[in-house]
Amino acid sequence: MYHLAGHREKIISYVVDNFERCPLGAYPRLISDKSEYAGHLKWSHSKRELLSWAYKNLIQSQIAILP
Repeated sequence: MYHLAGHREKIISYVVDNFERCPLGAYPRLISDKSEYAGHLKWSHSKRELLSWAYKNLIQSQIAILP
């Protein structure tokens, strides 16, 4: 988890590029503008929530490999 903390912006850009709706909320929200979507991920969700989601959904399931 500590290593992922340095890749927050890369995780946000991955989610914006690959998910049509915000996967972090209880009710997936559709945001059509990419910059607004990135801002939503950065400011509406905690850093811990974003990193925990990335670890569970991207690292454990090995969908993506972050450098």
